[in-house]
Amino acid sequence: MQTCVIKLTKASEKYGNLNIRPCGKDFFPEDAFGSYSKKTGLGAQIMLKAEGLTEPIRTDIPTDKATGQPRWIFRERKWLKEFLRSHSLGPGDELVIHRLDARTYDVGPARFARQLELFENALRPVVYAHNLAQKYIEGTPVEHRKKNGQYFTPPEVADFMADLAEVNGRSAIRVLDPGAGTGILSCAVCERLGQIQGLSEIELDVYETDPCLLAMLDEVLAHLTSWLDRHGVSLKCRVLAEDFALSAAELADEFRPYDVVLSNPPYKKIAGDDPRSRLARGAVCGQPNLYALFMLAAAKMLRRSGSMVFITPRSYMAGCYFKAFRQAFFRIVQPIRAHLFESRKDVFSNQKVLQENVILESRKGVGAKSIIVSHSHNAKDLEHSVLNKVPLAHALHMGTNGMVLRLPVDELDDLVVEIVDSWTNTLVDYGLEISTGPVVPFRAKEFITSNGRSAKATLVPLLWMRNVQPMQTVWPCGCPDNRDAANQFIVANSETHRRKLLVPPMNMILLRRFSVKEEKRRLTAAPLFAGTLDSEWIGLENHLNYIRRPRGKMTQHETIGLAVLLNSSLIDRYFRICNGNTQVGAAEIRAIPLPSLDIIVQLGKLFDRRVEREVHERLDSLVWKMVRPFCRNQKLLERMKH
Repeated sequence: MQTCVIKLTKASEKYGNLNIRPCGKDFFPEDAFGSYSKKTGLGAQIMLKAEGLTEPIRTDIPTDKATGQPRWIFRERKWLKEFLRSHSLGPGDELVIHRLDARTYDVGPARFARQLELFENALRPVVYAHNLAQKYIEGTPVEHRKKNGQYFTPPEVADFMADLAEVNGRSAIRVLDPGAGTGILSCAVCERLGQIQGLSEIELDVYETDPCLLAMLDEVLAHLTSWLDRHGVSLKCRVLAEDFALSAAELADEFRPYDVVLSNPPYKKIAGDDPRSRLARGAVCGQPNLYALFMLAAAKMLRRSGSMVFITPRSYMAGCYFKAFRQAFFRIVQPIRAHLFESRKDVFSNQKVLQENVILESRKGVGAKSIIVSHSHNAKDLEHSVLNKVPLAHALHMGTNGMVLRLPVDELDDLVVEIVDSWTNTLVDYGLEISTGPVVPFRAKEFITSNGRSAKATLVPLLWMRNVQPMQTVWPCGCPDNRDAANQFIVANSETHRRKLLVPPMNMILLRRFSVKEEKRRLTAAPLFAGTLDSEWIGLENHLNYIRRPRGKMTQHETIGLAVLLNSSLIDRYFRICNGNTQVGAAEIRAIPLPSLDIIVQLGKLFDRRVEREVHERLDSLVWKMVRPFCRNQKLLERMKH
C-alpha cells in the first residue's frame, strides 16, 4: 500500500484545487487522466474513499489545458471543499492518500493517518492483512474476483489452519503460500511459528498473480517482517508474481522442499487444453479445478514429514471426476485431520459463497493409522469443534469409484458406515441401471410446451425435478408460475426419437440430481409405474436420474422398496459422509452398497404409499428396523433411532 502526502494551499481552500504532483507519475493509473474539460474527454474512473464523506467518490483526474500535466484528484471541486469543511482543514494542513489497489484510494487528514499508523503497527499481522482484504473486496467488482477464483480466508479460519500445521523442533522453517492474496494465511502461520521456542528464522515464499493485490501484499509482508522482528524471529520473504501451478511444474525437482504449506487456493475451473491441465494430465479429468492442481503441486514440494493445510470445496473427495486426482494425491500424502462446516454459506459469508468447505491437513511420509474428523457450524465456533477419531482405512475407502475420503463426524455416522459397509451388492448386481434424464431444455426448447393439446403433434409428459416429491411422482405439477411446472409436455415425433429424448415408461425410480441450498435431505426419490401416466413415451429432464431394469422388469415392490431406501435418513447420511456435492451423480448412486433384494422387497411390501402424511418418519421407521441385524451395537442403534 503506497502513500502520498499533500500539503494544502490557499487555492485548495478557495477554488477546490488539490495539487497531486507530489504523488509522482506512477501513483495513479495512466488511463485515469482525462482532459481539462468533461466535454473534451474523461479518463477511466478511480474510487476515492474520503474520510468524512458519506459515499465513495468515483472520478477521473483532469489535466492542465496548456501543459497536459495532472492538476487535481477531485474532478468536481465541490467534493474537495466538502471534504475540507468536514475536517476543518485549511492552508498548511496535510492530506494523506493511501493506494489500496490499482484503482482504489483512501483520502484522509494526516493526523488521522498518523493515528492509523500507530494503531496498525500494533495490529496482529493476520488482522492487518484481513483489513486490507476487506478494502479490496469493497473496492473490486465481483466479476474480477470470480475471474481469478478469489475467496479471502477469515482470520479465525486462518488461525485454526495455522494451529493445525505441525513442525518438528527446527531453528529455521520454510513456508509456502501458493495463492497468497493479501497474505492472511502467511501471516497466521508465521505468527504461530514465531511462538515456537528456539525458532530464529522463517523463509516464506508467496505466489500471487493479481496485480491489484501485489501492492497490498508487499505492505502486509513489511508489517509481518516488523512484527516478527519484535518477537525475535527473522523473516526472509520472496514474492513470486507467477502462476503457482505452472511454476511448480517447471521447477520439477529443482527446489528446496518446504516444511509447511498453508493455502486457500483459487476455486476456478480451467479448460482441459489449458497448459496447467496438460502438465497434470495424469491426475485430472475434463475441466479440472485449479484448487486440485494447487494441492497436488504443493504435496510434491513438501519435505518428508512436512505438513500441508488447505481449505477447499469438498467435491474432490469422491466421484469419478476427481478419481485420478485422489489416486495421485493420497499416494504422496496421508490425511491427518479434516474439518467440516455444517453451513454452506457462512464460512465466506461476506463474499456470498455457497459451497461445502473442508479444511484438510495432510502429512508426507507419515504412517498414520487414523484421521481426526471435526466439525463446527461455521467459522465463528471453531473453538467448540466436535472431534471424531476414525481409522484411516475406514476413512480412506476403496470403492467402485476408486479411492474416496469419507468423513464420519460422530457416533451416528460411524454406525451408518458400519451398517451400509456390511452390504455387498450394488445396483448392477440386481440388473439395475441408473441414467440421467436426456432432455436438456435449451437444446430441445422447440419440442417443449405448456399446452397439452396439439392437432399437429403428439404430446407426451415431460417430468422435471419439481415433479419428484418424496415417494410420489406428481404430474402435471400444480405450480403454473414455475417454468418446470408449466412446461409439462414434450413432442413425440421422429426427431425426438432420433435424438433419444424419450424413454418408455417402465417401472422405475426417479431421483433428483440436485438438492436445493440448505435442504435437510440430499436425496429425493419417487417410484413411477409403467401405466401411471397413460403414455407410450415420457420425457425426463436433465436434472433427474432414473433407475430401471433395462433387460427385464422391476416389480412394484422392488420399485417401492428401493425408493424407500433412497429416501431414508440412513442412505442420505451415508451419501453425505462419502460426498460433499449437492449434485447427486449417477456414479455415486451406482457405488452405494445395497442390502439383499429380499430386504428391498420387504420394505416395498410394508410401506403404504396411500398415506401421504409423515412420509420420511414412516419410511425411516421401517428402514431402521430392517437394518437391526447389520449393527453390532444395538444400544447405540436404539439411541440413534430416536
